[in-house]
Amino acid sequence: MINHAFKEQLATLNNFTTVSGLKNDSMDLHIFKCDSLWCHTKTNNLKVSDAHSEQLTLDLLLLNQDYKKSEDFGNELNQTMSMTLDSDPIYSINRDCLSLYLSIFTTDLSWNTVSSSWFPGTSQFSKFYPGHSGNKAKKRSSCDYQEFLQNGKSSYKFDKNEIINLATDYQTCKILQSYLDKLNRHEIDVIYKIIEKDIIGLILNSYGNYFIQKLIISVSLENRVNLLKTIAGQFNSIATDIHGTRVIQSLVDCVETIQEQEQIIKLIDNDLIQFCHDPNSNHIIQKILAKFDPEALIGIYQIMLQNCISISKDKFGCCIIQRCIDYGTSNQVATLIGHIVKNAESLSFDAYGNYVIQYIIKMEQNIYSCKYTFDILNNLKGKLTTISNHKFSSNIIELLLKNPNVADVIIKEFLSYGAKGNTFNSINVLLNDKYGNYVLQTALASSRQNNILLYNQLVNKILPLLTDEVKDTPHGKKISKKIKMNNNLRLRK
Repeated sequence: MINHAFKEQLATLNNFTTVSGLKNDSMDLHIFKCDSLWCHTKTNNLKVSDAHSEQLTLDLLLLNQDYKKSEDFGNELNQTMSMTLDSDPIYSINRDCLSLYLSIFTTDLSWNTVSSSWFPGTSQFSKFYPGHSGNKAKKRSSCDYQEFLQNGKSSYKFDKNEIINLATDYQTCKILQSYLDKLNRHEIDVIYKIIEKDIIGLILNSYGNYFIQKLIISVSLENRVNLLKTIAGQFNSIATDIHGTRVIQSLVDCVETIQEQEQIIKLIDNDLIQFCHDPNSNHIIQKILAKFDPEALIGIYQIMLQNCISISKDKFGCCIIQRCIDYGTSNQVATLIGHIVKNAESLSFDAYGNYVIQYIIKMEQNIYSCKYTFDILNNLKGKLTTISNHKFSSNIIELLLKNPNVADVIIKEFLSYGAKGNTFNSINVLLNDKYGNYVLQTALASSRQNNILLYNQLVNKILPLLTDEVKDTPHGKKISKKIKMNNNLRLRK
């Protein structure tokens, strides 16, 4: 009987469904399907040859090494199983990965008579085996597959269709990658040459791309250059593909020469702006900025400079601008930041551009010199109240207030006038705004810590505005609580 633990485990496995259940007084047969592999369990001395044996393929239960050694299996079964498995090349290639599919817990197994029909031949099993359908894959002998997986000897004669089928299957792709670790550079190059004309299909395949990434790591410089030439015509579609982008990133990681760098830069040059806005190819640009010599990226930085505002306002582009700041030369960075700072107001109000401004401010948060921070503030002065009341730009004002070098300038503007120099009560506007009140709370905390005189002026402006009606609002409660807490601390001192 199948015990309860076994049933529970089957229920938790993905893609596991009961295909059929045959049950009468003398048999209890359960057939389960896992992807394209089948397993069955049997009780009451049932011969599989008596019940739809033509539907069954190699029993996963029998492939479990723990059960192979179990006392529940008789000598006749072990002998039959050993003979069949030894003669089955597919078992040898799939042996290591079958355990990933199923761990079987059974009790009261009674196996007395085993029909040879339990063990289908290679041709029958291959139709269920991923990557070996029809005549696409050339059948190998057992010793060939053992050599292929275990020894990694160059005497193995590779077949293009076979490699492609193995590389594009979930299970065998992992085995094929492990096999590459056992080969030398020459043997790796042999494999590359065999699949070179089909390499784009593998790059774009959900499993094949991992095989190509592994291949790229070990292939010769000559073949890496050849790979770039092969994909040049379809580089755009590869770079913007969810699988293709990973291969290009791996290729960038493996680059060793200026020649390769120049070749890749040439491929991205015409589509650079598109790549910056794309969810997949933007990672390639970030990788290139981090990996390549900045002097080799002069042309890239020039294009970035010309388009830095539109790129900064993009969901993915804003990250690329930050990488430009991280990895550029001092001159490249200074020129780029200078252009960004001039457009600080526009970027501050943008959902993504504000992150670029914040990134520049954070660069100087822990250093005495705050050149770029002052430049940003100077471009925002006179409009600080308006900027503080906006969803995105208010984050920038809060960040500036946390820098004691510039916080006083902001608070003094709040105390004096508001947007565009018009005289009105900026504090009242900030107090009652859903974003501005957070800025006001940060201003209180900053001045309390760095300039007590300015803090007192700020409190004196706020207190008359904290009417009973305002105190009952969520923002009024927060401001009132913060002032009260700070005053209590001051009295204790």
